[in-house]
Amino acid sequence: MIGSHDTERIRHRLHDDIRRVKFTLLFMFFSAGSPNIYYGDEIGLSGAHDPDNRRTMPWDEKNQDLELKKFVKFLIELRKSHPSLSDYDYHFVDAPICIFKKTKDEDEILVLINNGKKVLLQVPDSLKDRYKNLYTGEIIELHDKIYVEEYQFMILQKESTL
Repeated sequence: MIGSHDTERIRHRLHDDIRRVKFTLLFMFFSAGSPNIYYGDEIGLSGAHDPDNRRTMPWDEKNQDLELKKFVKFLIELRKSHPSLSDYDYHFVDAPICIFKKTKDEDEILVLINNGKKVLLQVPDSLKDRYKNLYTGEIIELHDKIYVEEYQFMILQKESTL
């Protein structure tokens, strides 16, 4: 759980940085247990300490962050279709950014999260393969090195497991 009526809203805590809000949601949805979204967090509702964190839900879509809402829907569908994402098991890769692999049976997902400046990564031999980016749909070949842009994330599935 990343938000509740007892805490500042996630958007406020992360200084309105939607990229970091997405990273936080991504971690929650790729963790074991049930994801829990405090009403309004899925549309970018902000708010500081109580009672500001209990604002009225803005039902009018013109007052919602529709890109964030679309991202949350994407995470929900992805979690439903990939059992590895809700599993307890994480395989972290030693790298200057957060990289982990989630596997369960034949389902294998590789996640890269760069919460900083652009990085040139040395790709470990065990990860060199052809992948589909499940967020963008593009096909990516991981060879010796890969650039990961600042504040970028990738959710990759090996083509051989598609």
